[in-house]
Amino acid sequence: MANQHGHTDITRQGQLFICRPQGGFNMEGAKEYERYFAQEIAHVIARPWAVMEVLDNFETAGPEVMTRFGAQFAWAAQNNCQWLAVVSKSQMMNFLVEQYIGSSGLEMKIFDDEAAALSWLEQHLSPTVSESQAGINQSKVS
Repeated sequence: MANQHGHTDITRQGQLFICRPQGGFNMEGAKEYERYFAQEIAHVIARPWAVMEVLDNFETAGPEVMTRFGAQFAWAAQNNCQWLAVVSKSQMMNFLVEQYIGSSGLEMKIFDDEAAALSWLEQHLSPTVSESQAGINQSKVS
């Protein structure tokens, strides 16, 4: 097995995953990213969820790895992920995102500002959080 290249710092805030990929990725790095989501999905799948990808330190990957990333986001869309905000200041990176992830089935928007991306996602997530909290309160009562 080849050594893993690329790493993603991922934090979860409720129904939102904030991902900060670091370096250039090979297939092992992409698979590690998959394993994390496969484990964490159980915590969020009951309600719509979102991902924010901050690409400041992402150095890209080969076509086969980028295709795999596209498949990962399509998988996320099939598992109740609804929104993807991408933060990138690079026109080349924006092109790659559109090329490999644009047809994933997620509502996707590219931002050059992290605060704007977060605000956009919070606007989408807040109605689902309110609805789910109402559902949780009702289920506790009954």
